Amino acid sequence: MLGRAPTAWERRAELGAWTGLWRTWKEVLFAPEAFWKTLRPDGPAQDALFFGWLVAIAGAVIQAPLLALQIAGHWEEFRELFSTLSSHPADWRGDLDRLFSSGSSLVMVLILVAGLVAYPLSAVVTAAINHLFCLLFGAGKYGFWATFRVVAYASAPLVFSAIPVVGSLAGMWGLVLTAWGLARIQETTVGRAAAAVFALQVALCCCVCGGLGFGLSAVLASFT
Repeated sequence: MLGRAPTAWERRAELGAWTGLWRTWKEVLFAPEAFWKTLRPDGPAQDALFFGWLVAIAGAVIQAPLLALQIAGHWEEFRELFSTLSSHPADWRGDLDRLFSSGSSLVMVLILVAGLVAYPLSAVVTAAINHLFCLLFGAGKYGFWATFRVVAYASAPLVFSAIPVVGSLAGMWGLVLTAWGLARIQETTVGRAAAAVFALQVALCCCVCGGLGFGLSAVLASFT
């Protein structure tokens, strides 16, 4: 494939792990056109997964103390809620109390572990769903693993996911990067790639709105 080459991260044995990670992260975020045009669709999936995994862990490192502070600030509300759980053993409620009130560090560790364990599965599932829509829109020329590499590298904005406001913008930029990457690596039009990516978001919104509407109608029906 003319003009395509391993990413800086995939050349980390030559460049060094930190240099490869930093250069790839910057290129994905700030020079996506150049990055996607040179990304090999048949490159090693495990390298892309490892990159996305490290980014997710970095995001969890930022998120953990922020969430721990939020939980500590609302602990009294949680305590009142747990006190109403009279049907549960007192020692169970005591364990919860110790976990959240005096163990903020434990909360941070749990978040980090959850991020470490969950990312590979979530990346595969996300790539599978995206690739299904790619096939539906005729944008799956190089197969599932090419889509997977795009999804993994497009997770670069996850570093900012825990920051208020910025996190929402980072999430949107991640979707744009995914569509951009699919267009280049699957050699399809931007329209088809965008349709494949955003069709999933539309489907999710429809499911959520439908569920809320059903729940609201059930509540209103109970008062009639």
